[in-house]
Amino acid sequence: MKSYITFFRHFLFLIVVLGTLGLFSCGDDPESNGATPVGPGDVYIAGNEYGQTRFIAKYWKNGVPFDLSDGSKDADARSIFVVGTDVYLAGYESGESLPIAKYWKNGTPTDLTDGLTEAYAESIFVSGNDVHVVGYEASPPSYISEARYWKNGQRVELTDGSRASRANSVFVVGNDVYVAGYESNGTKLVAKYWKNGQSVSLTDGTTLAIAQSVFVSGNDVYVSGFERNSSDENVGKYWKNGVAAAPFTDANGVSSVFIVGNDVHATGTEQPVPGGDIVAKYWKNDEVTILPGISPTTESLFVVGNDVYIAGSDRNAQMRRAVYWKNGNAINLTDGTKDSFAHSVFVF
Repeated sequence: MKSYITFFRHFLFLIVVLGTLGLFSCGDDPESNGATPVGPGDVYIAGNEYGQTRFIAKYWKNGVPFDLSDGSKDADARSIFVVGTDVYLAGYESGESLPIAKYWKNGTPTDLTDGLTEAYAESIFVSGNDVHVVGYEASPPSYISEARYWKNGQRVELTDGSRASRANSVFVVGNDVYVAGYESNGTKLVAKYWKNGQSVSLTDGTTLAIAQSVFVSGNDVYVSGFERNSSDENVGKYWKNGVAAAPFTDANGVSSVFIVGNDVHATGTEQPVPGGDIVAKYWKNDEVTILPGISPTTESLFVVGNDVYIAGSDRNAQMRRAVYWKNGNAINLTDGTKDSFAHSVFVF
């Protein structure tokens, strides 16, 4: 990415990703900066913060920040995944003129695109030796976005490219790869997920709808997002095995869903008054919790035992501030003097 305005385009879409602490960049050693060793209960957050002139991709481990880019170009860490001692992040960094989708493993970047297109990586999932990344790419001259899925850096087609589409979230179980996003039918955006490249439409195409997150538990596939109603308002909802569950009528979007046993954990936002402040929420089944903060938004959810972690941002004066909530209590990641965003949380 890009300019400040383009950054907010992603921010308002609230794309879900599993995420957490990033890898060492610029030769930094987390232990020398006061971070605790990797182990159970370490909280990893992926996001970015404005530097001198550009957004810097970064991660926080237990609140300690580490840069992934040098600040000479706009960059963002959208998603993160931890396996053993390896930390993977997906995001983008601006090229000579257009953003390049990429992922980092232990701080070493791998470009997924060549800089001749506008491309963003939104979600990452590591399974065995395979690194799965999804996002979208737009090619000149039309710059129509196309959903993208890369396996170990090699692109696997999800659509034929004839209509606008995006991939927002990826989840892998065994040999099965699930990707959530949307594709246009020519007039409306249709929420859908792909299983091993085969698409499953979640809405009928008569209203605008977007899938933002996917989570697989056993044989059940859960997808969260939103659908626009007859009053032209976005209504948060989730689908189980392609069937819509009761909508979250008190939310404009459900950015992330996480399943533990029979419990459905979800997070999202509502803007009760058009143009007014945003309210961030967390649901456990039918029970809702309002998250503290000034106009907060949420993007990612992770549950470990009885602890619920949610990543997002709130407002400090006129700035956005990266924050995460643990069991409803807000923990600031920055001092709020510069814009910053937390997109993804992973606890290991």
